[in-house]
Amino acid sequence: MSTPIPEGRTADGQMVDPGKGVIDFGKIFRRTWHEGIDEFIVEHDNPVDPLVTAKTGFDYLANLRF
Repeated sequence: MSTPIPEGRTADGQMVDPGKGVIDFGKIFRRTWHEGIDEFIVEHDNPVDPLVTAKTGFDYLANLRF
């Protein structure tokens, strides 16, 4: 029996930069933006290079269309 991989992680359990994992942010935003949510927090707890992670996440989210 295989163990499910938590969303936002790789097969070996590592966190990945926003937009690089399996979380469908577009789907989340589409389903919740009309509920009055003013902001979302998307994070990576242990980045190898925080500035690269910040840029990767910013670029992904800035170009995300939902």
